[in-house]
Amino acid sequence: MLTNLRLRNFRCFEGVSIDIGPALNLFLGANGEGKTTILEAACILLRLQSQRSSSLAPVIQIGKNFF
Repeated sequence: MLTNLRLRNFRCFEGVSIDIGPALNLFLGANGEGKTTILEAACILLRLQSQRSSSLAPVIQIGKNFF
């Protein structure tokens, strides 16, 4: 079970850690704050593939070499 997600150099997040509880988890925020990015990161972790892009290169922050 996924209980924590740490993102580094991933799209809009330079570094963030998200705790995920065993029950319902909600991501609330305005447009452009990273809600979909969190879901995309979990998708890549579980499937090694983004649902938004055929390549993983677009998820790496500009000027960075890895995520």
